[in-house]
Amino acid sequence: MKGRTPQPIAYGLRAHRLGGDADIAAPAHLIGDEARAAMLLALGSGRPLSATELAAAARVRPQTASSHLTKLVAGGLLRVERSGRFRYYRIAGPDVSTAIEALGAIAPIKPVRRSATARKPKGCASREPVTITSPENSALRYSRRSSIVRRCAMSTLATAHRRSAARLSAR
Repeated sequence: MKGRTPQPIAYGLRAHRLGGDADIAAPAHLIGDEARAAMLLALGSGRPLSATELAAAARVRPQTASSHLTKLVAGGLLRVERSGRFRYYRIAGPDVSTAIEALGAIAPIKPVRRSATARKPKGCASREPVTITSPENSALRYSRRSSIVRRCAMSTLATAHRRSAARLSAR
């Protein structure tokens, strides 16, 4: 006991993977993309999902999602199931699920994304809500536009009205 060198602790790594023969960079590169990671997390429930559902989960266009899904299938992380003319994707096996869960345990929490209402839209002079009281703008009040569009439209109308009033008083 006295002359033995301490053995390194493997922390649960499989013995055949310790020799350096595992190319962990390849799946890490696939999982490292934000859209692909979102797709893999969406598939974490175990239920197969279509490319359209995965595109929505990753907040990308369907064409982009198709490209990402092709890479994930080629990399062995996903499996494709065909049902008629539809294709459904699921996680390839329990090893992939375990790896994603392990990464989730050490990953930092993502910051909350700002909502569309928190951003100041282009061309909008003010973020302040505008009260619409004039009868000529009552149609705008009852329109189905979002509050941002309505505020910007009113701000633009108010600016145009002030400019025309200034031009008339200058004459």
